[in-house]
Amino acid sequence: MKWSVHRPNPRFAIYNAETPGDMADDLVLDRETGIVWERAPKETDITFLDAISHCVDIEVGGRKGFHVPMAEQLASLVDTSNSNPALPTNHPFLNVQFGGYWSATAYAGNPAVRWNVNFGDGVVRNVWFGSGNFVWCVRGGRSFDGQDLDSFN
Repeated sequence: MKWSVHRPNPRFAIYNAETPGDMADDLVLDRETGIVWERAPKETDITFLDAISHCVDIEVGGRKGFHVPMAEQLASLVDTSNSNPALPTNHPFLNVQFGGYWSATAYAGNPAVRWNVNFGDGVVRNVWFGSGNFVWCVRGGRSFDGQDLDSFN
């Protein structure tokens, strides 16, 4: 892969696969955590089960192998000194919505409730898995292991 440091904020590096002007196929490497993010996450809200399917199905930058991030992975992007979006100054991301993003982390005691991170204000909340939230797929790091999916039925 060909990565280049994002000069306005060197915490991040960007990979652009074969199409330098098309931001939709870019990947972003968070050099602090080692996690690879979609540069432009999905702009519509979906249920948790649809989020799992979406991340498994997508191909970004010529790569597959994405998953719904864990709560701590999403929260690692939050910069509470900023809002709308609550992301680090000069971040390289596009189309980040000012709402909640699904995590694969279950709420203790109720697997039908998931943690999410709101990128409007940076707050971590819990929501029922049938609610509509945004999804921001990642590669690398820990991923959802499918536990407790039977309890969603």
